[in-house]
Amino acid sequence: MDKSIIYTQKKTAKKNRKKDSFYRSFLLILFLFTAFFIIFALVFLIAASINGFVSHPEMSFSYFLFGNEYNPASELFAAGFMIVNTLLVSFFAILIAVPVSVFTAVFIAKVLPKKFSNFMFAIIAILAAIPSVVYGAFGAIIINDVITAIFNVQAGTMLAVILTLAFMIMPTITLLSITAINSTDRKLEESAYALGATKTQTSLYVTLRAAKGGIIVGILLGIARALGEATAVSMVASQTNVGPTFNLLGNIRLITATMMSQWGEGGPGTIERASSLAMCTLLFIVVILVFIILKVFESYYSIESIEKRNIKKISKENQLNSNIQKYGIDNLSLKDQRKYLEGQLIKKYEKKKVSNENYSVTKGINFSDALVIKKIRNYKKTKETKNNIMLGLFASVGFILLGAIIIFLMIGGISALNWEYLTTKGKYTFVNDTGTTFTVDGLAIPLIGTLFTIVFSLLIAIPFGVLIAIYFSIYLQKTSKRAKIFSLSIQLLTSIPSIVYGIIASILFLQLMRLESLNVVALSGVFIMAIVLLPTIVKTTEQALNDVDKGQKEGSYALGATKYKTSTKVLLKQVYPQIISSAVVATGIVLADSAIFFILYGTAFDGNDVGDWINQGGPTLALEMYAMSRGGIVPWDQVKAIGLLIVFLIIILSISAGLVREKKFKEVTIIFAGFILFFASVYFAWKIVFFISLGIIVFGMLIYPLLIYLNKKYHFLNIRILME
Repeated sequence: MDKSIIYTQKKTAKKNRKKDSFYRSFLLILFLFTAFFIIFALVFLIAASINGFVSHPEMSFSYFLFGNEYNPASELFAAGFMIVNTLLVSFFAILIAVPVSVFTAVFIAKVLPKKFSNFMFAIIAILAAIPSVVYGAFGAIIINDVITAIFNVQAGTMLAVILTLAFMIMPTITLLSITAINSTDRKLEESAYALGATKTQTSLYVTLRAAKGGIIVGILLGIARALGEATAVSMVASQTNVGPTFNLLGNIRLITATMMSQWGEGGPGTIERASSLAMCTLLFIVVILVFIILKVFESYYSIESIEKRNIKKISKENQLNSNIQKYGIDNLSLKDQRKYLEGQLIKKYEKKKVSNENYSVTKGINFSDALVIKKIRNYKKTKETKNNIMLGLFASVGFILLGAIIIFLMIGGISALNWEYLTTKGKYTFVNDTGTTFTVDGLAIPLIGTLFTIVFSLLIAIPFGVLIAIYFSIYLQKTSKRAKIFSLSIQLLTSIPSIVYGIIASILFLQLMRLESLNVVALSGVFIMAIVLLPTIVKTTEQALNDVDKGQKEGSYALGATKYKTSTKVLLKQVYPQIISSAVVATGIVLADSAIFFILYGTAFDGNDVGDWINQGGPTLALEMYAMSRGGIVPWDQVKAIGLLIVFLIIILSISAGLVREKKFKEVTIIFAGFILFFASVYFAWKIVFFISLGIIVFGMLIYPLLIYLNKKYHFLNIRILME
């Protein structure tokens, strides 16, 4: 071979190694940023809290933790009892939500036919994406009114908060439980069927046990959402100054709701701001502790841990039997003798139980005839029907909840969502049915502000999230300590309450980076939302990369490609549908959040254009809905109108995410073209374009897929654009 060719190859290989080394170092920096953000945020908050206690000696640390009254007017700043209230409410909400959610997941995944199952899954996904502020409005009006009417108590009881939180977390737990159930090994179910188990028995006693890892993850996320929820509980709960509260029909004060109301009371350096920072730190620490406890619980009941314990138990029994054979039972310690005797008794009991069961089966076979077999089959069929009815009743909660929320929003919301309210850029004044005059923000600027935040936060989160996922999937060994730390960090980032993110962003971006003085306050929301979205994009991309055929990776390496080229040129081309799908899901997260933007922007906005919104920071749709519900006399029809608009956008996003997962990009392109036209028509008040945009969205979601289906079945169209 020519020396020049060899030299060129060596030079190219060296250049590729340098690129790969640089790429690896860059990804490591991103990884460290993700892994240590939690430590940085916690240390930062602790330092700010200590400074608050030092600057305000009247705020006693011991009373803050162990006092029973919160009253700023009397300089009483107890927060420990609020943590007790929050834990109690979360516990009871989980107690209600978990059985309903798990049985609903079993009914959807294993009882319903596939078409209905997919339809129900879509409904649950929509419920999971609905903003907490919508649940808060539902709880403030419907749940509070029902409890008040039944028990003749004041609105804002502990029971109302528990039910609101339970309804909120049910869809999340159900969604992840369905995914876990569908991921179980089919052979386990087939073995159960072969042993004579019915379909429902198999689902309840075999499938659920196999899927418990994924179900526990869903419960973890549900607990995290219940612990950190701020907007919904602040809308539902009636804040009392003394606690803790153990009366289900009593008023209750929760730490997240107190932080929401207290943050805007005073500026930096005030005692109100110091108490809010201290509460934020306390909540952050409690969330981390609860997360660690739940992870230990999850690890203890994992398949690997159970197998290790069984192996250890068998090893001990073998060692004990060996010692008995060598030395005799009388020469063993009293502890070992007791263990041996207990083991013998257990074995004797199990042997007798099996013998009785075998006798019953033999007796049944000996005296069996066609009538007995028929009775057995009828009994199984009756039991199966009863079980299916029970599961169906649990699953109906999802239907009832979605229907109740939609009906609740439509009554008054449809008439309030008029063209003038939708397209007004400044203040919108109207008179309600009782003759009360209200002045609120028109929806044009909040709608465009929401779009601005979605677009720019995704532009930051997607590349960073994809690169971090590549580092974790390609460069890290899954069993390494670094990989475990990374995985825990991502899960913990998902568990951090939104209000904590908001307070961290306020200090970091507004006070330290001084974005307010630069007249780009809206960028603070963009930056922190990018961090909030990071775990969703990282986990989705990492899972997609792991699912890629290993042969493609190995083939790329065999051809001399570096990990850098393999990941960017080969793997990313395989997983871009999952990345787009995660971006659509992330859009729903931005659309639903209100706590972060409330902490950053407040509720006062005097601008009339997008430039004012970027300079000052202003309401998003969810924040505008929350801000309107905080007044003394609330224009509930306008609040419902915003909720209806948010649900409409979420339905579009949910359908788009499903189409992306099925790689139906033509439909998604049509929908998003209509989506962009929708925003433009509202901002510029183009009424004709508005109706055209709605027509395009409906065409992409319903008509176009229907035409493709009919064309495949009947071949009545021969239009190239409809061919897949």
